[in-house]
Amino acid sequence: MPDEAAQAEAGRRLRELYKTEFASRKPEEQRLLARSLVEQASRPGDAAVRFVMLSEAMHAAAKAADIAILVQASQEHRRLFALEPGEELLKDLGIAIQAATTSEQAEDIIAELCRLADDAVQRDAYPVALKTLALAEQMARRSKDAALTGRVRTLAERIKPLAEAWRQIGNEADLLGEISAAGRTARGRFYCLVKGDWPVGLTHLAAGDDEALLQAAAAELAASTPEAFIAVADRWYELAAKQRASAKDQMLIHAAQLYRQHLAALGGLERARIDKRLVELGKSLGGRLANQRIPVGAVLYLGFERDGILGQGGKLSALDSSGSGHHAQLTGLRLASGIHGQALECPAEGGAADCGKPATLRLDGSLTISLWLMPGEFGQRRNPIFKSYGSELAITQETTGILSFYYGANGKDIDPYQGFTSSAAIPLKTWTHVAVVRQLEGAARLIWYFNGKRLNEVAAAYPTSRTSDQPLMIGRGYTGYPYIGQLDEIALWPRALNDAEVKQVYDGSAAGR
Repeated sequence: MPDEAAQAEAGRRLRELYKTEFASRKPEEQRLLARSLVEQASRPGDAAVRFVMLSEAMHAAAKAADIAILVQASQEHRRLFALEPGEELLKDLGIAIQAATTSEQAEDIIAELCRLADDAVQRDAYPVALKTLALAEQMARRSKDAALTGRVRTLAERIKPLAEAWRQIGNEADLLGEISAAGRTARGRFYCLVKGDWPVGLTHLAAGDDEALLQAAAAELAASTPEAFIAVADRWYELAAKQRASAKDQMLIHAAQLYRQHLAALGGLERARIDKRLVELGKSLGGRLANQRIPVGAVLYLGFERDGILGQGGKLSALDSSGSGHHAQLTGLRLASGIHGQALECPAEGGAADCGKPATLRLDGSLTISLWLMPGEFGQRRNPIFKSYGSELAITQETTGILSFYYGANGKDIDPYQGFTSSAAIPLKTWTHVAVVRQLEGAARLIWYFNGKRLNEVAAAYPTSRTSDQPLMIGRGYTGYPYIGQLDEIALWPRALNDAEVKQVYDGSAAGR
């Protein structure tokens, strides 16, 4: 990051050059200034000037309550200067709250604040999460919108208990940084039974002073066969009976995850036993099972389960389990029954799920798309998910069953764009889990995954994607032909998932396919 003196000099020169624009109080002129500064900062040049241009672009966008430009400038700031979202971004969002005059602006502001709060929780930065939540509550009050208020209330119900539980742990480390066995147990219980982050929590429990939890955690860390993991799941299931409320649910959810991951390797009476237990757990835990297998940071997760579908005014909406509130409006689509839940049925006569175009779905950096597909036919090129092939993302199912991922650098469905095809085809009328990762940090790559395994990859052509103003659509896209078949567990992350996380998504949702 440039030093303060260089920033001050660059700021002085910039304000002198754009004196009239900076002095304007008109939102449209502030929006134009922000857009111009972001565009100029994208070109090579003096680091201090680019840094200040992006900072001032964020301020100007905030005054115009234009969250799309504010997010774009913030993302470019972080990409160029390796910054974490900080006080400056929250300050600008506070300005945007005061400047917002429409329900669309309020929705975009709250969506971005929810994303930032999730990011802070991921980093265990709970003071930042609470400060972000307070801003979201302020925007919700000003908007007087019942749906936005409800969304922020849901966020508060998730963050406040986490923050309080983290506060109660306190600093368990001594002067040398060592954590006592009791401290390990406390941290393990927090990560596993409050936050639901079992990979981190297990290592703490295995070094703790609670013998029952220590043995179960150690057994899971040592497990290497399906039989061993099923035995561990049985142990967590039994231990859950001794826990209270939410801790009990977290143990049962984790047991269900282990059962699902290793169900395919079982046979005979053992498989029947686990199938029966999964049905039992599904009834008692409902949609919470889906939420717990989502790697952190998702901005969209549509599971299409019965308790995640709402009917209002004769219309159906699929609820977003990521916590971002990007519920999909269903038109012409049906719900199909599966072995362990529901899926989205896309008929030949057409239909679509419209996720809208909030700022948090305008993704110009790294991303991951994950979904299950069961194609009904290969007669035409069809889009299971689409926003814009010349900007953020598009997936096309080719007539051979090959899948193509597209993104571009212009914000419209024109050149330039890059197409990246899978090296294998998906089978007809069979469930396949697919994921495509666009990694733009470091070694920029595009990567296809089928059924949890890396398939093929290629260098990414563009260091960033220019965002579009089109809605994210499921089941319909630029080809003009509706998707035919079934879709399920559709998810989107504004980051590149790693191999283990992609496999986590696949393992957590593969049972019954």
